[in-house]
Amino acid sequence: MTPPRNKISYRKYGLLALAILFISLSFVFNKLYTNRSSVSREAELAESYLNRLESDYDKFLHDTALLGRLLIKKESVREFEHLTEKEYGIYLYSVNQFGDTEMRFWSNESVLPPDDHLVPS
Repeated sequence: MTPPRNKISYRKYGLLALAILFISLSFVFNKLYTNRSSVSREAELAESYLNRLESDYDKFLHDTALLGRLLIKKESVREFEHLTEKEYGIYLYSVNQFGDTEMRFWSNESVLPPDDHLVPS
């Protein structure tokens, strides 16, 4: 005994309509309840991190008294420790009368800039 032809087509179309409804609902709920994508969130975090480091570096550059003490090697232990705790490296060079560069201060020992990056201004 085979079921009548019109009942089979209604079942198929009913399942298709139900599938379309569920897919549509999944898109709607995904848009409503999902925050930003992880890529844009990570980009925001990276930008915030770099802005914070840049701001801290600008404060360091504007402290000319500290820069002078670092160049003549008269900084205090507290100042030295504060600079070594920074998340970036600080390297101060001086140029003598013959044009030779000499490193006067460095804040970490993990990285040393290559000599070809030193361009006297």
